[in-house]
Amino acid sequence: MSQYPGRAGVHIDPDATAFLLAADETAIPAICQLFEHIPSVPIVVHLSVSHLEAIVDLHRDVDVTRHLAPNRAQSLESLCDTIRGSDLQTDTRIRAAGETAAMQRIRSYLFQEIDFPRSQTSVRGYWKRDIR
Repeated sequence: MSQYPGRAGVHIDPDATAFLLAADETAIPAICQLFEHIPSVPIVVHLSVSHLEAIVDLHRDVDVTRHLAPNRAQSLESLCDTIRGSDLQTDTRIRAAGETAAMQRIRSYLFQEIDFPRSQTSVRGYWKRDIR
């Protein structure tokens, strides 16, 4: 496995046959960096964005779905609903990043509800929304 240099402990499996990337707009730069390390296999990207100005060119020929989520409730549900609705094959590798509460919901679904292999995922919450 090759290690992604931007984050310690995140590995890209060179034998994976597909990737599902789910992130909010704050993780778009990290996704672009991941593209440099993911082999030439099908990649599906789901981005939760708060406004149209957040939509950027990802500089790789991938299947990108953008989910407009202008408020906290929509943002929390958007990516989790996306993962729930995805056809997750046993050889799919999942990388998700964004707001902590949304990532906790994704982890709960993957690991508790459908028992998806943890070794095939990286779900990282790295910021918390100010709820004041």
